[in-house]
Amino acid sequence: MDASVLHSSRHQITTLLIVITLVLSFLPMLSFMTQARAAGSHTYSSPLILTFKGKPFTFVQNSAQPPSDAQCRAKTGFPCYSPQEIRRAFNAGFAGQGQTIIIVDSFGSPTIRHDLKVFDEGYGLPDPPSFKILAPLGTVPFNPQKNPDQINWAFETTLDVEWAHSMAPKANIVLMTSPVDETEGVQGMPEFLFLLQYALAHHLGNIISQSWGATENTLFI
Repeated sequence: MDASVLHSSRHQITTLLIVITLVLSFLPMLSFMTQARAAGSHTYSSPLILTFKGKPFTFVQNSAQPPSDAQCRAKTGFPCYSPQEIRRAFNAGFAGQGQTIIIVDSFGSPTIRHDLKVFDEGYGLPDPPSFKILAPLGTVPFNPQKNPDQINWAFETTLDVEWAHSMAPKANIVLMTSPVDETEGVQGMPEFLFLLQYALAHHLGNIISQSWGATENTLFI
């Protein structure tokens, strides 16, 4: 994001760019949320196999609680940190009260409200004071057979929303979605810029998180 866009705003909105990356240590928790959604309940069930970088991970769980760190390490060899652990690691004493986090992603996720509810119940988190989904550029049907990237963006959206909420559980959340797949190069960037400008013009919040599918070196070719 070009900082000059923010600084030139006549309203002088102070914006913090949070970069949330899909890291392997969070995938086990996401997989349990997905299984609960597919089961149509708030119970984590088994079995579930998730493939990451060609390696299959199998999860076995039959309870209303997400996996513990020990369970994740035993099943995958990787840690699985809870929201509470992440907040402690970052010494996040401020819970975000009175603030709004704006999250920008392509497509979004058709089940994000339910997924967040399951996530919050599993980890004992309160619902955000407000959770809005805005699509000022319109939406496209969720059809992964036609556009497989929608699955990746659904995971990314879920990760962004759940972990922004984990770090600031008392903050409002506004999810803004683009109908264009943001990929390598400048594709999708004009739509992201429009959404940022829309958020600033409508005073939606002071904190902005956006996830890019592009690497920096492709933005100038």
